[in-house]
Amino acid sequence: HAEVNWVPTNLCVRVPEGVPAEHAAFATVGAIALLFSQGLSQEQVVERILSTADAVACGPNSEHCRGRLNVARAVGAID
Repeated sequence: HAEVNWVPTNLCVRVPEGVPAEHAAFATVGAIALLFSQGLSQEQVVERILSTADAVACGPNSEHCRGRLNVARAVGAID
């Protein structure tokens, strides 16, 4: 465990209301692992996640929000 957890802006996403933090964390880590298993580089993984995210209103004080993670679209399961 760390007292401070640094997360790059490109990997910050808003957790939808009603989704427990532990579920959101596993979905994100799982999406990253699936993309790495497709042979993508770290930069490609970040770009894929950002380019396939669902556009959502992130609310106030969320200047780093890029949308909602869409795992199916990111891994190519849907268009």
